[in-house]
Amino acid sequence: SADLNASLARFPGGADAVRAVFIGDTVTAPFPEVTVTVMNEEPTSSPEGYEILRKLGEGGQATTYLARDRALRRLVVLKRYHGVASAGRRDAVLNEGRALARVRSPFVAPCLGVEARGDEIDLIVEYVPGRPLTELTADERSDIGRCARLVEQVAGGLAEVHACGLLHRDIKPHNIILGDDDVPRLVDFGLAGPVASEALHAVAGSPPYMAPE
Repeated sequence: SADLNASLARFPGGADAVRAVFIGDTVTAPFPEVTVTVMNEEPTSSPEGYEILRKLGEGGQATTYLARDRALRRLVVLKRYHGVASAGRRDAVLNEGRALARVRSPFVAPCLGVEARGDEIDLIVEYVPGRPLTELTADERSDIGRCARLVEQVAGGLAEVHACGLLHRDIKPHNIILGDDDVPRLVDFGLAGPVASEALHAVAGSPPYMAPE
C-alpha cells in the first residue's frame, strides 16, 4: 500500500519491523540470529508420556501443539521452541519455564513441566479450553462492566508474574484466553524475560500494543 511504501522509505533500516506493524505481527529488535526448524503439520518426535493430537499455532519463537498426558489423562499444551542448540538459548527457555512454574494465579496458564531432548525443549503448559479475547462478540465488548472485570483479573495475574521476576512483554488480546469457565488466562510467554535480563534493552512485542515510544 501507499502507507507501507512511505513508511519503508522513511525507515529504510527497519524494513522488517515496518512490515510487521502493517500486518500486526510480533517482532523483536534487534532481530536475533536463530535456527528455525521447519516442521510439517505433525512434529518429528513427542516427549515421553505425551501424545501429540494437533498443531495449535506457530510463531517465530515456538510451535504449540495440543497433547494428551498419558499418565494423568488430561489435555495440555506442548510448546516446542525453535533454535535452542546454543547453551544460552536453552538456559533462557528453561529459566522461562522455572519462572512461570512459580506463578500462582488463576489468571495465568501455568507451566506444568519441561522436557529436554537433544536440541529440542518443550514446555508443558496448562490447556485452557476457550477463545482469545480477539473473538469477543460486539455485544460482549459493549458490556463495560464485564470488560472492566476482565482487565482487573488479567492485571492481577500480571502482577503475580512480575512478583516472580518475569516480564511478559507481549500483552495483547490474542495472548489472553477467555476460558469456557469465563475466567481469563494470560498465555504465550515466548518473549518473556527476567527483570534483570540484558535482553530487556531490545525492543520486543506486537507493535499495535506497544507503548508509542
